[in-house]
Formats: sequence, C-alpha cells, structure tokens
Amino acid sequence: MSNWKFNLFIKWFFILSFAIGIPIVIIDTWKDATLSYDEKIIFSLFVILVPPFMAFLVYKIFLIIQKYT
Repeated sequence: MSNWKFNLFIKWFFILSFAIGIPIVIIDTWKDATLSYDEKIIFSLFVILVPPFMAFLVYKIFLIIQKYT
C-alpha cells in the first residue's frame, strides 16, 4: 500500500471509530445509576480526552513501522 493510502486509511479508521465509539460510551455511562454525578463527569472527560492521544501514538507507531519495512 502506498504511503498516502496508508495514512488516509489510518486517519479515517481512527476518526470513524472515535466518532462512533465515544458517544456510545458516554451515553452508556450517563445511564448507569450506580455512578455519582462527579464520577460520570470525570469518566466522560477521560473518554473524550484519552482516545485522541492514544490514536496519535498508534499513528506514530504505524509510521515508524512503515518507515522501516
């Protein structure tokens, strides 16, 4: 796979997976009656802020792998 196709695939894979997954997790969290209001807010912020950082790390790892193969 050429470099631009690989980059495009990885970027859209992460964008779509987060666009679908994050709202589902947040809605499910807010439906949970056992969590307090503060826990729901903290967990929601965690779910929103952590995945883009992880996606960036995975993307960089893929670029490094692609560079040396």
